[in-house]
Amino acid sequence: RLAASVSTLASDEAAGMQTLAALWEQSLRAPLLKLLADPVEKNRELALALTAAVLEALPQPVIRASLAHVAPAAAARLSSSAAAEPTEELRLELLRLLGTLARRAGTPLSVYLPEIAAALRAGFADPFPDAKKAACSLCVQLSDVLAEHIE
Repeated sequence: RLAASVSTLASDEAAGMQTLAALWEQSLRAPLLKLLADPVEKNRELALALTAAVLEALPQPVIRASLAHVAPAAAARLSSSAAAEPTEELRLELLRLLGTLARRAGTPLSVYLPEIAAALRAGFADPFPDAKKAACSLCVQLSDVLAEHIE
């Protein structure tokens, strides 16, 4: 329901967009990203869904300003460390979130290529076939968006 409210708020012209951007930067971003590592799966799922909905609705400058927070948090949940996401559906959604960042943020995402490469590596090795497909899709997106930054 909250994700639908975010879409409605964002569609209400400039004032709604400014309100959503301020709400994201001042109140939502830090708690939602912290919840991505919550021990309760449902909390992680809801935080990820709301983060994705907000990032779809925010203007590009706000997304770019949030890259320093969102990209490393999402990539860390996909890494092979102890902080890795144990639920396959949430790993899939994290890869899709990185795809949203690639599509919406563009070249400023290149700063986070090492973290994203680690997430891709984990995605390619994931036993969940849909996560492998999402990692491949993300790789294609990154090669399109960041062609001049990839050797």
